Amino acid sequence: MKCPYCNQEMENGLVQSSRGIFWGKKKHKFFGIPIHEEEFSIADGWNTSAINGYCCRDCQKIIIEYDLS
Repeated sequence: MKCPYCNQEMENGLVQSSRGIFWGKKKHKFFGIPIHEEEFSIADGWNTSAINGYCCRDCQKIIIEYDLS
């Protein structure tokens, strides 16, 4: 995948966490569940969560892919 910021080739890999991975607009201290309607879980797991992504080391950006189905 080409980086949308600098057009260099990005590394394929995984974003990983020891708990779930969530999307939201504010930082919260919560344990495993989204707390607002607009937030959602990207990767769920109590032991380990991982989701595919791409890293551009030049731009220091990571792009992740998620599937809510």
